Amino acid sequence: REKTMAPDPKATNGRFQRIIAKRGANGIVGMNRCFKVIDKDGGGSLDLAEFTRAIKMFKVELSDAEIEALFKFYDKDDGGSVSQNEFLGGLRGSLSPMRQELVDKAFEKIDIDGSGEIDSNDLKEKYDTSKHPKVMNKQMTHEEACKEFLNVFEGEGGNGDGVVTREEFNDYYGGLSASIDDDDFFGVMMDKSWDIGFMPEREVQTILKLIRERAAQRTGTNNPKQAIKKVFAYFDADRSKNVDVHEFKSAIESLVPGLDDKDKGLLFARFDDDDSGEISYEEFINICFPA
Repeated sequence: REKTMAPDPKATNGRFQRIIAKRGANGIVGMNRCFKVIDKDGGGSLDLAEFTRAIKMFKVELSDAEIEALFKFYDKDDGGSVSQNEFLGGLRGSLSPMRQELVDKAFEKIDIDGSGEIDSNDLKEKYDTSKHPKVMNKQMTHEEACKEFLNVFEGEGGNGDGVVTREEFNDYYGGLSASIDDDDFFGVMMDKSWDIGFMPEREVQTILKLIRERAAQRTGTNNPKQAIKKVFAYFDADRSKNVDVHEFKSAIESLVPGLDDKDKGLLFARFDDDDSGEISYEEFINICFPA
């Protein structure tokens, strides 16, 4: 009789990650809840039997042999246990630096007292629920939508403390991010939820193209960089060799009319690469003609 080969731990983990990713924002957060429920003593680690119960509680369709292979993948030192941090760390959606920056901005905006945790009072002040489908059709109030959001982190078996840590917040958006391919869509979603300020890259590139075209038209030269140099001089009204936000907003209005003040500020921030509050010629040229 031919012996059945044991599942490959690495391949099993890849399949498991895909299953978690398909569950979106509730994937990692839900798995985390199951881990905590099974971890009765709060020690932060599970043995194989406990790990198996946690996986089955989360209703992941893996065989016992695949669960054992998954356990072996995370039990790096063969110590007979898997720690919560190592396990969840391996599952988290890999937020790109751009997306992580947006998530960090949102968390820091909500965490008014800088405690590293978000409670219901923080959320009521900062969470824009106006586009929530159930709020829009009056099935749910703002307060109820906030509670629903917090419940994502609590769930059945949660401790009911009504507090979201930075790690939980990252887990939520890491899971959500895994199901969103488009960076602009992710950024717009974050901005609509938390009003953190985001200008889609497609819009930025459209504006930069307009600046280059208007520069050529106004300066009457076919040399793009020479044209931009003259446009920079136009932005630099006080001839300080740097453009401040007021100069930028005034000049951009004549080149790309119709931008609102918020978008002008966001565009200025894109040019001001070193966050100095001023745009140098090098920063200006690097944005208009990236290497």
